[in-house]
Amino acid sequence: MADTISVSIIITFAAELLFSLALPILALVIWKKKEGTELRPAWIGAAAYFVFGMVLEQLINAAMLGTGSFGEICQAVEDVMHDGRPLYFGDKSGPVEEIGRVITTGPGWAYLRIAEGCDNWCAFCAIPAIRGRYRSRALDAIVQEAKDLAALGVKELIVIAQDITRWGTDLYGKPSLALLLRELVKVEGIRWIRLHYLYPEIMDDELIDLIANEDKIVKYLDIPIQHINNDILRRMNRHCTGDEIRALLQKLRARIPGLVLRTSLITGLPGEGEAEFEQLCVWLREARLERVGVFPFSPEEGTPAAKMTDRCEPEEAQRLLAGLEVAQVPAHRRGGGGGARRANPAHGHAGVLRLQHHGVLLVLHPDEL
Repeated sequence: MADTISVSIIITFAAELLFSLALPILALVIWKKKEGTELRPAWIGAAAYFVFGMVLEQLINAAMLGTGSFGEICQAVEDVMHDGRPLYFGDKSGPVEEIGRVITTGPGWAYLRIAEGCDNWCAFCAIPAIRGRYRSRALDAIVQEAKDLAALGVKELIVIAQDITRWGTDLYGKPSLALLLRELVKVEGIRWIRLHYLYPEIMDDELIDLIANEDKIVKYLDIPIQHINNDILRRMNRHCTGDEIRALLQKLRARIPGLVLRTSLITGLPGEGEAEFEQLCVWLREARLERVGVFPFSPEEGTPAAKMTDRCEPEEAQRLLAGLEVAQVPAHRRGGGGGARRANPAHGHAGVLRLQHHGVLLVLHPDEL
């Protein structure tokens, strides 16, 4: 009975721990009783904050664990088994708990989380309120986990956090991702290290040079930009300007041969009009990024952006939704470099961007089907 419970809930818990997004997770605690099999819900991580106070009275014999209480999951299962309704909401800004891993990604690659929380406080994002302040994991703990993963046959590490570029700020008084990467590349058995997510305002020359010159670091960088218009960036509470973004991408292209760039954008933030959106589209045509994910603005309760009143009218959103498409030139068709870029399996194929204002983005290329 105990084994069944442990497997069913910890696998779901591991998925929440591995991914860098604040995804709602609902685990089902399963066990056998004399009268048959029973299912009981366990809301874990970000989901617990959304559910708590909304439908609490309707959740009989359900467990809730906030992002500061992952280490209490076993006790919560015991409580549920004895008809309890455990509510664990520990300090979400406390030290990162070092908990054993369950690999759910397959034998060849695995996520390696290096920090928790976020201090960026983007106007549209609720993650700092859900996951707490930015806290770096200790260097020794991260390197040991990388060694353990390598011993299990993992070949590619995907380094993740809400913002990996700020790693070490709370430990050493300054961003120190380059220091960590120099230790990770020494781990025997690891062939590739991929970086998600690098914030543009903290990418300095030391980090860029290391990425360019270290063979194990994949020349694929995920840099969330969100927009290119200065006023929209300011309203988003982003920490760089459009010109700084352009300068950084030009520097990266010049100094990292075969570089593949991926970014995320948001359309429809209150205050974005035709001119701001057109500026974004023009820049995308010029930048010719290999990967772009665009998300329509969605007001998150409790965020500054949710309180902004100048949202676009539904009719205008529908008109733009139906009428706008931006296609990118596949990057592998640029002069030279295609063969070398494809030789590294982590680079993949170039993409075609389909962008719909205040709507849905589909990033596809026929080669990827």
